[in-house]
Amino acid sequence: MAASIDKRKYTINDFSIIYYMLEKADETLARKIPPLAGRTINQMNINAHYVNNGYWADLHISKMLSKPTDEATFKKFVSSIIISDE
Repeated sequence: MAASIDKRKYTINDFSIIYYMLEKADETLARKIPPLAGRTINQMNINAHYVNNGYWADLHISKMLSKPTDEATFKKFVSSIIISDE
């Protein structure tokens, strides 16, 4: 399993957000993409969930070789999502 660092939970526009950073590729991924074996990949991930009136929206965004400053771009993207009952 990949080493996980820096986990956080927060809310943006009624989306429940789980943010986490993966440091190294797990064995399955390294077998599929051999150059990743043993490398630091710094994969940033955001899972965003929205539930309303029986509907569930699930969004997963990830970026390899990410930097801490990339989180602002992820947050801006989630903030731009508009959900309407129409």
